[in-house]
Amino acid sequence: MWRIVLEVACYLVVFWLLGSIRPVRVYVAGLPSAHRWLCSGFFILLFAGQLAHEPRRSFPFPTWAMYGEAEHPDALVFYECRGLDARQEMFTIDVARLLPSLTTTGATTKLKALAKGALSHPDAAKRQVRQRRLTEFLQAVGRLHNRVHLQRQISRLALVRCTLALRDRSASELQRESVWQVELDPGGVS
Repeated sequence: MWRIVLEVACYLVVFWLLGSIRPVRVYVAGLPSAHRWLCSGFFILLFAGQLAHEPRRSFPFPTWAMYGEAEHPDALVFYECRGLDARQEMFTIDVARLLPSLTTTGATTKLKALAKGALSHPDAAKRQVRQRRLTEFLQAVGRLHNRVHLQRQISRLALVRCTLALRDRSASELQRESVWQVELDPGGVS
């Protein structure tokens, strides 16, 4: 909550500074009344979307962060999907190949965002919604895999967090940890 208050205070200071510049005041005063109302409404919606931090609810005025959140500098973290086949062997499923419209970067980003929200969102109610979304996404990936790869059907799909230590030379191996699993319908093609 304090971040929102601080952000609002910063925006108010910026608008106050802009309003203190005489040419800006003269220009805004010279606009027709309807244009001033339209611009004011647009900026109010734009800042409400920025402050909401809920892009789905505030669309088409989402949060406009310049950069994503900083990665932890000591480790590279990414997620992969692993399926369990009839021979009880786990293997990696390439989500980008199943969903080519996402591209490799899009698939990686989607998995990471879904996992982060489902596993560590501070609000329990929102975390539960994100867990449902993650489950639905993984079930869709599993069903699609079973439709495309009839010779290697899967019964379970796991989301695996992969961590590679970047600074610690002694721990140079990739660490894998299953963080979420979904069961698929027997036969899987639906």
